[in-house]
Amino acid sequence: MQSNTITLEGSVGSDHLSDGQLLIGSTGGAPQPQALTAGQGILITNGPGNITVSATSSGGGSRIQHVASAIKRANPLTSLTTQHNVTAGNLLIVATDWYQGSTGNPTISDTLGTPFSLIVSNSNTGNAAVAIFVGQAAASGSDTVTIAFPSGASWQGISISEFKNTSAIVDDAAVVYNAGISLNPTTDGDLIFTYGGSPTSAVAFTIPPPAFLFGKYASGSDASGWSFMIQNTASFVDCTPSNAAAGSSLAAIALKPTP
Repeated sequence: MQSNTITLEGSVGSDHLSDGQLLIGSTGGAPQPQALTAGQGILITNGPGNITVSATSSGGGSRIQHVASAIKRANPLTSLTTQHNVTAGNLLIVATDWYQGSTGNPTISDTLGTPFSLIVSNSNTGNAAVAIFVGQAAASGSDTVTIAFPSGASWQGISISEFKNTSAIVDDAAVVYNAGISLNPTTDGDLIFTYGGSPTSAVAFTIPPPAFLFGKYASGSDASGWSFMIQNTASFVDCTPSNAAAGSSLAAIALKPTP
């Protein structure tokens, strides 16, 4: 071994390694100099003759966690109760879609006194309508969410989801009807929450990896729906369904993790 030069069996495998570089084996070929790649929530600091690996503030204990969800559709449906006890301070996301008889947005309340904000509002003048509310649980315990829909609404779907280590700070939001949807979040580690449904017909949606499906209506001839989350690790998320049939609605939000 000469200064900053590595020779293996008479062949020069690498010359002038940079700070943090390691020799990595390559099947059938010479070893290659490579640096470690940081994953989600990991910080790698390279120095002369040393490598330091540590967790960042958005990783480890502050990683977003899905606690539980409940989802249902009926005609009519105006309330839904969680099947578990909600923890005070955790984030609640309530998503809903319906067949609208008149345009407008619903209002929301729950038995825990949670102050909700309307993040995605309905803007469709056709049959399909969708909205998403977000709020931090005001108390702990079983929670019943009640939604007052616009006049003439039917075939309502409601989803309640609880998350830990998630803020109510919106990074991006979008809503579409009878089409695919995409987001452009700016922060790695965002919670990407998507809700979709069709109150009048069964619509098959393809959920993009690495999504985690945590709720789905029993698809039938009259209605279908689903919701899912992704722990985002990139600046672009494609939430395009495989079948954006007439009468379907899609909404998506990106929420920043707790600092």
